[in-house]
Amino acid sequence: MPKMFTLMTCTYNHAGLLRLALQKMLELDGLDRYVEEILVVDNASTDGTREVVAEFSGQNPLVRYLSEPRQGVTFARRHAAELTTPWLIFVDDDNLLSKNYLLRAAALIGENPDVGVINGAGIAAPLPGEKFTSDEQLCLFAVAAYLACSHPGVDSFKAGMKSVATVPYGAGVILRVEPLKRFSERGWTKNVGRSGGALTSGEDGEIISAVLGEGYRYLYDSEMYFYHLMPKSRLREDYLSRLYRGIGHGMYHYHRQGPHGRVRNASYFVGYCLKLLALPLVTAVVSDPIRKLSYHYRAYSWKAYNQCCLGKKREDEVVSRL
Repeated sequence: MPKMFTLMTCTYNHAGLLRLALQKMLELDGLDRYVEEILVVDNASTDGTREVVAEFSGQNPLVRYLSEPRQGVTFARRHAAELTTPWLIFVDDDNLLSKNYLLRAAALIGENPDVGVINGAGIAAPLPGEKFTSDEQLCLFAVAAYLACSHPGVDSFKAGMKSVATVPYGAGVILRVEPLKRFSERGWTKNVGRSGGALTSGEDGEIISAVLGEGYRYLYDSEMYFYHLMPKSRLREDYLSRLYRGIGHGMYHYHRQGPHGRVRNASYFVGYCLKLLALPLVTAVVSDPIRKLSYHYRAYSWKAYNQCCLGKKREDEVVSRL
């Protein structure tokens, strides 16, 4: 009989971070009791990813390597539909889980038979040996939710700050597997997700929606958490502008699904046009620098969405051909 969880990490050219993530997974309380395997899906990496996984699998047979040659995180994540455990935890290669993650997840599942999706708190943290500047900390308060974080830093988490995330996120997410099997049979996601240097997003939202769409409930719980390691490069204008454009592309392709997709696209197009027209006035009257920065980056998403509606494709846009 399978155990409760599979820990699944989809990775691309992050061998150094993957090493840290795997080490934390092997230190989890209840690992042998609850985890069937730690599956690392290598999404066509060209660094030392295979060697890192081999090193850890030599230490613990729970660790298994799987190669996925098709670029795009959704191709890697589709292997979730092949799992034999009733639950999986998507652990990104830059996520360091708290030691109680499994115990808390198992308790929540036992107490809530109708739950299908669970998020723990995602805390933005610098890479080991680094420290965020005051400007970078300010930026995190503005964009943390779009970097799959519920909290912009350790201090805000310890101070009891409420989650800044308004929707479920894919990092560290706990999901029922059976709905994913049926989702895979229907064709899986419409977005390839991040692929190489492209930052098209939205596939994790589609996966989560597939579970919730079957009537299961969503839970967020801050008693379990993970540190989301954040390279300083992710807090720069060039990265964040590409990230938000990718979010806009992903939203467009998600909204266009189904018989009323064109109507939804048109509705959002009009709404985003109005927001973009009002943006100069809004930013002029808003004094809070965090809100100003948030509007600045969200505008990239609105523009990218509307460009898709107008048929203008960017080179970094990737659409699934599953």
